[in-house]
Parts: sequence; C-alpha cells; structure tokens
Amino acid sequence: MNRFLLGLLLLCLISLAEVHGQLDIKHRLRALTKTSDIVLIGRIDSITSRVNDQRTSIHSYITITAKTILKGDATTQSLVLETVGGRVGNTEVTVSHSVRYNPGEEILIFLSRSHRSPHAYFHLTGPGGKFNIVIDTNGERVVFEDTGDEQSTNEQRRLYPMNLEETVAHVIEYR
Repeated sequence: MNRFLLGLLLLCLISLAEVHGQLDIKHRLRALTKTSDIVLIGRIDSITSRVNDQRTSIHSYITITAKTILKGDATTQSLVLETVGGRVGNTEVTVSHSVRYNPGEEILIFLSRSHRSPHAYFHLTGPGGKFNIVIDTNGERVVFEDTGDEQSTNEQRRLYPMNLEETVAHVIEYR
C-alpha cells in the first residue's frame, strides 16, 4: 500500500512539474511576443562580419528572409540582424553563450528595432529570442531554443512538447 501511495505521489509531482514547465514556457513566449517589434519565421541567407566604426569590436550582420511575419510590419521580406562577434581575417570575437547563426537555418525569431538604423535589428534577451526549427524523428516540425551552449543536445534544448504550428498559435494569441 505504501509503495502504491508513494508511486501515486511521484506521478502527481511529475505531472505538476510538467504543467508548471509548460506554463513557464508560455509565460516566456508571451513576454517575448509582447516586447518584440517583429516576430517571424524565416531562413538565414547570409552572414557577413566587419570591424565596427570605432575599431573596437567585430560585428556580424545576418540577413534573414522572412517566410511568415507573425507580428509587426516589415517593409521588406529581407531583414538584417546585427550581433556582436564574428571573424574578420585572422581575428575572431566570440561572446559567451551567444546564439549561433548558420546559413540555411530555419528559425523563429523575436526582434526589436535598432536605435541606430531603421533596417538593422537585434534579437531579444540574449539567447531567449532565437529558436531553431527542425524536423524531429517523427517528421514533425518542432522548435528548439538556441541557448548558445554547444554541449546541449537537441532534446535538452527543445522548447516544450509543442510542434511549430502550436507555438505559432500561441504567438498569434499573445500579440
């Protein structure tokens, strides 16, 4: 009897943890959506890096083609995201735990407008604003958070057990 009650209690605790985790993720999605100027699904086309005007750092410029704009007004289907870091010649600047960008990658991204240029964008809240879209072993398109941690496996980075379409529905609800 005691084992049964202990097992039932453990099952209840696991269920509560899963519900809490989903509520926390939904809260994060809501916060990202509300504070973003633009939310979109897109593909990374190109990445170029150059030394900044003050010659103190290297910045990368990631060109993203928007496939679906979920929030905001984009005057063009091609947006530029500016980040600190990159490689110019033999010099490379990296930022700890910064997300990685790869040409051809499909992403869900939350952007805010740059104060320096109307055409450059920054992703929000460090790694919290970029999610990779991949096809899982069941052939379903799912969303993984890009944590900037190369040691994480895709399963550890999975945002939550919702497919891309469910995630998009939440973003549309929160905008």
